[in-house]
Order: sequence, then C-alpha cells, then structure tokens
Amino acid sequence: MIGHPQVSDVVVAPIPPPAVIYPFDHVGSPCVDDVRLLAEMACSECLICSREERAAVMQVAVNRARKPGWWGRDLVSVLGKKWQFAPLHPTCSPERVAVLESEARQILIGVGSDPTRGAVYFHAKTIPLPWPEASVDEALLPGTWLHRFYRVENRKRNGGAA
Repeated sequence: MIGHPQVSDVVVAPIPPPAVIYPFDHVGSPCVDDVRLLAEMACSECLICSREERAAVMQVAVNRARKPGWWGRDLVSVLGKKWQFAPLHPTCSPERVAVLESEARQILIGVGSDPTRGAVYFHAKTIPLPWPEASVDEALLPGTWLHRFYRVENRKRNGGAA
C-alpha cells in the first residue's frame, strides 16, 4: 500500500455554515444589494404611487422571497425573474432610488404590517384580470390605488375545497 494515503493522512475540511437564504430574516441590517434592488423595482413599478402603495408593491416581492417557488428562491432571484417586475425606468435616477432605499429597508426589516396580507401577485388596474377569479383572492386595499394585489388560495377553480 505504498503511495496510498492512510486514513490518518486525510484532512477533512470543516463544513461551511448554510447560506442565508433570506437576508432580511436575520437580525440586523438587510443586505445593501437587496435594499437597492427593492428600491429600484419600487421606483419603476410605482412612478406615481403613494408611499403606502409602494410599500405594498415591495411587500409582494418580499412575500415571494419568503415562499420560494417558480418566481425565485430569494429576493435577488425574485426581482430578477423575467417578466415579473418592470425594468429600471429611465426616470429612476440614483437620487430618486436613494430616497426609496429607506422605504425598502423598512420593508426588509419588517417595520409595519404587510398591507397585502400575504399577496404574491399584483398588476396595474389598467390591465384586465389575468387569472380566473376562482383561483386567487384579491386583497382589499384602497380603491384609489393604481394596482390590484392577489393572494393564491388553496381551492379548486370551481370554488370547491382543495
């Protein structure tokens, strides 16, 4: 057995700790990139929305990140999923995004309650309802808002029990 390592010669590397999947779930400040990306998305999606409606739109992205699925496994992948959120709008200057970063940080650290009560979808009210009404539950929010928010219900399309 000359030339073969002995069991005592093998060095076992320590197992690294698991990666943080949801950077906003740990105690402390959220990741700077998450704050910036969430602020950029809110800037693009909510060009003329109230602060409260921007918070609801940002909350949808956070809700998706907390429930990994086809839309992504964390905030970065959720916000980067093709066709899900508006690309950065030309009017979203670095100064405007910087202003929205404080709002994004508040959402990420959990200040306040979720105005959507768990919504994982939203769309502009100018767009017709894209889903069968029996498959989603619309969150009742101010009628003056420009977006509609939806939670997915665990029921069949015919409205019966799941």
